[in-house]
Amino acid sequence: MNIAYAAAGFDFTFGILLSYFGFKQSMWFEIKNNKAALHIFAKPNAKRSAFIKISEDELHIALHAKPHEGEANKELISYFAKLFRLPKSQVILERGESSRHKVVIVPLTATIQNFIEARS
Repeated sequence: MNIAYAAAGFDFTFGILLSYFGFKQSMWFEIKNNKAALHIFAKPNAKRSAFIKISEDELHIALHAKPHEGEANKELISYFAKLFRLPKSQVILERGESSRHKVVIVPLTATIQNFIEARS
């Protein structure tokens, strides 16, 4: 959530101001244009796929699939599709295809809004 400030002819965002004063601005989600970007830390090779915890800046998700040939990414998409009652085609892996740190984009539905509100 960027709050724009204008000071002495320069545009600053709230995040830049926080960084300047040594504060860390991070959230595990961003909402923009009726979509939610979820910042994920994936833990593949788990006994079962499950929500583990929320840290300051990421949702930690255990994935049953191995991180081989995109299997864990497919499992992550399936997990969120089932969790949020969405078609898999609406769960988009935007960033982190070969990393544990991922960004998943989903439409901002009532189910997702409730999920975010309950965990914020």
